[in-house]
Amino acid sequence: MHFNGLAPNVITYSTLIDALCKDNQLKLAHQFFEDMEAHGLKPDIITWNSFLDGMRRNAQIDKAVATVKEMESTGMVPNIITYSILMDGFCEANRLREAMDIFSFLTAKGLHDVRAYTIMIKGFCKEGLLAKADELLKNMEDNGCFPDECTFNTIIRGFIDGKDVGRALELVRLMRSKGFVADNHTISSFVSLLSDPNIGGAVKELLKQVNAEQAIIKSKGGRRNDLSIYDQL
Repeated sequence: MHFNGLAPNVITYSTLIDALCKDNQLKLAHQFFEDMEAHGLKPDIITWNSFLDGMRRNAQIDKAVATVKEMESTGMVPNIITYSILMDGFCEANRLREAMDIFSFLTAKGLHDVRAYTIMIKGFCKEGLLAKADELLKNMEDNGCFPDECTFNTIIRGFIDGKDVGRALELVRLMRSKGFVADNHTISSFVSLLSDPNIGGAVKELLKQVNAEQAIIKSKGGRRNDLSIYDQL
């Protein structure tokens, strides 16, 4: 891959491979990966992780595991992002035990971060293990890792899907107390509950409060979720 006599470098290849993987063009990404090596360029950890995430997106977790072993054989050491990609892939493939094994490995080495915790919380929620997801959320701060907006939205949707709306509402209040806001997916999940006579009133009041907070964010020039769904309230 040369243009007007100019040869691409590792950054160029990595950017292209990442874009192709995100567009689910894994076969073409692999061709560029091989072309990169054929021209004497050594993929860095960013290149490898982009390629691995492409495999995850295409539900090829076993191939991703084999690729990590190939990566290690070249002397490249997996980082927290590498392990998080594998964890996410195992969770998506309903192979929670293997994801937990990686998470335990990371925590034992002190390598865990908010993304790793959030992936495991999502995995527990996906399997309906809400108590474990809640416990992991509570353990995060004890281990010096603080939940972010993505973490809260992930577990809140898990409790909504698990029909524990009471706990979901509690978590929204906790999230708001820490300065985070519900994203559009979470808001949509709550809106779907408005017709429930038992909880619709509480949900409606919560959404109005979130709407007011979002309006303040917008007035200060910050980001604001798409709130057109609030117009029905």
